[in-house]
Amino acid sequence: YNNFARLGAVRYTNITFREDTLHNLDTDIRLSMRKPNTIAFQPEGTNTAGDFGAAATLTYQNRNLFRGSELLSIELRGAFEAIKGLEGYERGDYEEYGIEARFQMPRLMAPFLSRKGRRGSTASTELSVAWNLQNRPEFHRRVFSAGLKYRWPTRDGRVQYKLDVLDLSYVYMPWISATFKHDYLDSVSNRNGGGDTVNGQRAKHIALVGGDGEHNKLVLKEQRLAVLGGFCGIYHRYTAVCAIRYRQ
Repeated sequence: YNNFARLGAVRYTNITFREDTLHNLDTDIRLSMRKPNTIAFQPEGTNTAGDFGAAATLTYQNRNLFRGSELLSIELRGAFEAIKGLEGYERGDYEEYGIEARFQMPRLMAPFLSRKGRRGSTASTELSVAWNLQNRPEFHRRVFSAGLKYRWPTRDGRVQYKLDVLDLSYVYMPWISATFKHDYLDSVSNRNGGGDTVNGQRAKHIALVGGDGEHNKLVLKEQRLAVLGGFCGIYHRYTAVCAIRYRQ
């Protein structure tokens, strides 16, 4: 039951046993399959500190891509918000566009394991890649991310382990408004106050306070490569950070 239940393409499982005249035990397994392809559309309204907007998400899923209960999920997202009360900025709207693709396999895909070891494992493998575009009155931001994850439950299903083998994020800001640069980057107080030191140099990191959602966070021209490794919920982080300061 547990092996069939973890397959996304299977909706219902019925296993019955019967004994024949020769006292042999026969097993009947009946499976009810889900629809392989689904499309979902989710609209939503937003209100961030009094700024109204709208967003929409379109998701396509294939639960049996290669006839092995592989799950392919592609998500498209778009958002718009009318921002008020920002003085000195020519543009007053927020726009966001993004795409995310995930591929999940109900088996362990690892080059260092034998075929017998992979067949006896209950682990699943997930590959993901995403790209996000955000245009705010203060700045424009582009985010690319990719990941490789393993998940496996115990035999009784009570405990589930997660191993993040790769977590890659790249953040790039192609444009920053002159007002934002003057108020937050060129002022003496911000130059002397905040910032982190990376490789002996000072890199500026700014966070916008208020509102909700990922789009209200800012990391200034930061490129980060993070490789996460762990076992049984214990993670060891190896992070290489390259921060580029804005120059006139």
